[in-house]
Amino acid sequence: MAPIAAVDCSGRIKRLRPGFTLIEVLVVVAIIALLVAILLPSLTRARESARRAICAGRLHNMGLAVLEYAYSNKGKVIQCREGEVQVAIDPRLAAPGTGGASTPSWYYVDWQGAAKKHHLDKELWECPNRAGVFGYEGTPTVAEQGYTAAALRAGGYRVTEGTDYDQWIIGFQYFGGIKTWRTSIGEFKGCSPLDTGSNPQWALAADANLKVDGYWGGGRPSAFGWIPPHPGAGGVPEGGNVLTFDGAVSWIRLVRMIPIHSWEPSTRVCYWYQADLGEYGVARRR
Repeated sequence: MAPIAAVDCSGRIKRLRPGFTLIEVLVVVAIIALLVAILLPSLTRARESARRAICAGRLHNMGLAVLEYAYSNKGKVIQCREGEVQVAIDPRLAAPGTGGASTPSWYYVDWQGAAKKHHLDKELWECPNRAGVFGYEGTPTVAEQGYTAAALRAGGYRVTEGTDYDQWIIGFQYFGGIKTWRTSIGEFKGCSPLDTGSNPQWALAADANLKVDGYWGGGRPSAFGWIPPHPGAGGVPEGGNVLTFDGAVSWIRLVRMIPIHSWEPSTRVCYWYQADLGEYGVARRR
């Protein structure tokens, strides 16, 4: 396109720079859109890779903190709620060894004291892709728990009141204290860490890959929000990090995971990986 000439007030000829044509603007826009389409998946994958690494780091640090706790508390690890619900922690405030005849001592855990002493910060209980999940679900009172909802909120904790539950929701699956594995084919002696003498290759925690009420992402948001934490196509998890009792963390693809234990096997199907399945493994091969 040739420059456009114009005459100014003094009579001098002034050359005007041509503007962009509509076609030129559209070409530039198309090139930018193409570059975004090419680069966006790479940026998304890079961000997810970083989040997986942070997730693995938190699991590793959780394992160290739980082991440190165990060495300070008669070798017993912190256990999940009632020794079977792997997405929640019992909010008991009694130290191990104080249980009565009807309640074994391993049932009680002063986890808040452990958080302060052994650096079990709330971030260690959740994957970065499930940020904000960790919190109290129930109605805490001074008489029952030694703290109140207002005090917990003031401390920066999420509190969901008005439920029938009495538990701390965590952002991972946690298997400490599970003595019996409940599965769709029956109950079996568990191969989960109970104390410092447990098999170091047993899984202590893992990403929360759960099918709730028949599909990924089911269940109430206060307990099952942002599941699966590392989704792929169609919301199906690509896999998840698994922490073994020796502190090692491995990324396991979904195709290698199996449902091992669930507190409600018919409606809460929980996936992770563990090489040693004990009696359950024998039954699965029959």
